[in-house]
Amino acid sequence: MVHRINVCICLSVYLTFYMVFMQKRKLGHEPPHSELFLYTHTKNHDGVTFTNEKDRQIHVIFISVLNFYIVASP
Repeated sequence: MVHRINVCICLSVYLTFYMVFMQKRKLGHEPPHSELFLYTHTKNHDGVTFTNEKDRQIHVIFISVLNFYIVASP
């Protein structure tokens, strides 16, 4: 069981690094986490249609917190 968990974690880490590499290559810059989240959690990577409601809610909360800190900072 432990071996199976380690394989899943390693695969997840590899896929994350691969996604960052591909986005960096495609965009020409290091993508922020919010951009990667949109890319990986939207259908056909369109940045609009989320794969499920929970992902959309997470994105909305992230954007609202980000906007709060941008407005609140002097």
